[in-house]
Amino acid sequence: MQSAPVTVILAAGQSTRMGVSKPLLKFDGITAVERIVAQHRSLGQKVAVVLGFNSAEIQRSVDLSDTQLFINPSPEDGPLSSLLCAIEFFKTSEFLLLHPVDHPLVKVSTLSALIGAYRRTRHCILVPTYHGKKGHPVLLPHRFLSELTHAPLAEGARWVVRKNRSAVNYVSVEDQGIVENIDTWERYVELTGFPSLVRK
Repeated sequence: MQSAPVTVILAAGQSTRMGVSKPLLKFDGITAVERIVAQHRSLGQKVAVVLGFNSAEIQRSVDLSDTQLFINPSPEDGPLSSLLCAIEFFKTSEFLLLHPVDHPLVKVSTLSALIGAYRRTRHCILVPTYHGKKGHPVLLPHRFLSELTHAPLAEGARWVVRKNRSAVNYVSVEDQGIVENIDTWERYVELTGFPSLVRK
């Protein structure tokens, strides 16, 4: 029996290029991880957050008590290793929204559009696009979730998407946030104007 749809936020990376922890970067006064959690929760999603590097600092800095928290003991193995840490949380779910923490500017309207598209199609993998560019988050229906356990660690969820190309639908949205992978300090400053953290 399928359970309620869920979101998994991947926040286990080392943030090497950024120089500070990406989940703790602030946008409009709220951290990236809190912002993403709030957006998904506003649509009724059950939310899990997977931490790895800097997990103690993140837990000290933000309240994640309204999420299911997982700690990846080997975050250096990549995003799929983090996702598999939470597999018991989502493996029976109606669908999974997979949201990397370095895409914090995604609009709630985009999340709603993906969920709405799922309600109409039910069986398609859904990928948002902005002016033809593919982005995040990606929605995986229940029937594809077991395939994540067979994907190569180096390829992750992309392997599932490529393996099932005929089942992929693209959802066009007016949301540049889906393609804004904020992985450098310089890009963060460009987007916010003034940095909210002092880089160590």
